[in-house]
Amino acid sequence: MKYCVSLLLVILFLSPNLSIAKDTISICHGNGGYPPYHYWEDEAKTGEMKGISIEIVKEIFKSMSQPVHISALPWKRCYGWVKKGQNFQIIADGSYKKVEKNSSSTAKECTSYTLH
Repeated sequence: MKYCVSLLLVILFLSPNLSIAKDTISICHGNGGYPPYHYWEDEAKTGEMKGISIEIVKEIFKSMSQPVHISALPWKRCYGWVKKGQNFQIIADGSYKKVEKNSSSTAKECTSYTLH
């Protein structure tokens, strides 16, 4: 039963990503909530996260006319999926933990964006 529930949660979690256009950049970030950078508006942690870091990322990609989808995930899952090239292309999160701090050096590919 526990396996079925876990599988169902994974399918439900991934299903919104199926409708996203192929050229949409998928970004994940930690779901811990660090006001004012990123946080949940409600205690149930539903809907989109809010905060200055989320708004900055959205504005950067909006200025490039690049569609973007931002998801909040546990940091380890986010890091693992980006590292393997699964589901997400970018991690948008900051941390002081050694593992997280040094993770950018293991990225497979790096794309640089310049705003004009």
